[in-house]
Amino acid sequence: MARKNVAKAAGFIAIFTLLSKILGIAREAMIAAVYGPTMEVDTYKGAITIALISMTILGGALNTSLVPIFTEIGQEYGEKRKKEFFRKIYTGVFFLTIGILLVIVIFAKPLTKMVLWKFQGPQLDMAVYLVRLSAPMVIFMGMTYVFQGYLHSEQCFGPGALMGIPFNLMYFIYLGFFGKTFGMNGLMLASVAAAAMQALIQVPAVLHRKNSLRLKMPVHEPYLNKTMHMLLPIALGTSVIQIDVVVDKALASGLEEGSLTVLDLAFRLNEGIVAVFIAALVTVVFPMLSRAFQERNREKLVGMINRGITTVMLITIPATLGVVALSKPVVEVVFQRGHFDAHATLMTTSALIFYCMGMTGVGIRLFLSKVFYSLQKTTIPMYNGILTVVCNVVLNFIFIGFMAHAGLALATGISVNIGSMVLYKAIHIRFPEMNTGKHLRDILKITFASAVMGGAVYGSYEFFRGRLPDGKLMTLGLTLACIALGALIYGGCIYLLKVEEVDMVIEKVKEKLGRHKRLPKGGKG
Repeated sequence: MARKNVAKAAGFIAIFTLLSKILGIAREAMIAAVYGPTMEVDTYKGAITIALISMTILGGALNTSLVPIFTEIGQEYGEKRKKEFFRKIYTGVFFLTIGILLVIVIFAKPLTKMVLWKFQGPQLDMAVYLVRLSAPMVIFMGMTYVFQGYLHSEQCFGPGALMGIPFNLMYFIYLGFFGKTFGMNGLMLASVAAAAMQALIQVPAVLHRKNSLRLKMPVHEPYLNKTMHMLLPIALGTSVIQIDVVVDKALASGLEEGSLTVLDLAFRLNEGIVAVFIAALVTVVFPMLSRAFQERNREKLVGMINRGITTVMLITIPATLGVVALSKPVVEVVFQRGHFDAHATLMTTSALIFYCMGMTGVGIRLFLSKVFYSLQKTTIPMYNGILTVVCNVVLNFIFIGFMAHAGLALATGISVNIGSMVLYKAIHIRFPEMNTGKHLRDILKITFASAVMGGAVYGSYEFFRGRLPDGKLMTLGLTLACIALGALIYGGCIYLLKVEEVDMVIEKVKEKLGRHKRLPKGGKG
């Protein structure tokens, strides 16, 4: 895929992922407004975690392992063989998810006690019932990840980028018309319907490529064995954030009422930034990394690694300081309404600030893990994931005693940063020709530019906030104005500091503008 097409694909994914995340934040704001940070909402969020985490871990591993496998089959044996393998893996995952569904339904109570170990009495009973209601999600999520793996190997990214829209619309319909009538039970059923929509929106693209969704048992399939061999270490490696979330929720279940809810809201705000920009980049680059590995093109791999690391830092470091500077007005504008009061805003703000501390670590770790997976080296991210989880658990017990829910967020932020630094060292050992000196210079330049931006944004907001009338619209307008100011200041600083990747983008834009000016009227480029 040409660089221009990579940029277009990443831009397309980023735009629709941004739209999906905005809708997701609106969904969470609507839940907070309708129900507030109550015990019932804490129970719903805890219960849905079991189905979501089990399939996010397995599904993420499926998607990650299937892209290089599909790529290898297509290059070695052609499209017919690739489609045959698609039917077999689709069938295998279908029956696997039915098995997971039965496990969740039968062992709902011990699973709930294991994850939400501080829930007791009626709250525990309610959580067990909701866990059973959530079980069908695993089938739809399994299909979603198989479809995604296949389509991404075909460099078809549209359906995956779009699926967040119907997913969130199902929630809006329920919350707008039925939320107060059917409560948490109805909300969980709406969650199942939303998961089904994620799978269904990808079906037309799969069928358009002349695939069949009829079941075909995966017998005598050598690539199934290879997939399974990759699956477990990838599942452990990609599960770091999910396992951290489970640990955080388990510990938060014993804190002040609403702690689990505000922790979840803060995590979603932080996750949204990484998902919109970093995940969009990684989604497009991952198939290219797999192809470069199959072609044994080491120089191309190293070039993509160098550019990818700097790009992640260019996005996440200013985003971190920007969110910290505007955390309170952002949470206030997004969530503070209805039953979500000023105290809940302060609780969410403190968690958001500490989650943001790990934003760069999450981005770097996500990108470098994909590099190892494209090389079909799955054990290094796995061990790195185990290290990160251990660090998080230890730090959780250190910080929770005097920082409550905010300590859980801080522990997550620190642990992912440790994991990312260790993974960076591992990739440098494998590719010693990586430009580590440039990365160090870039991080210093980007951090300086981000600090100038963050200071200006915070100072501007505080200066004008005390001189403008109160009101949600006024806060929103001032927050947006400060974000725009911050973007201009950061862009100017990073341009003056001469970060190579920024200069390359500017030169490309100038070149394109110059070419358009030279075209005769009505001419074609």
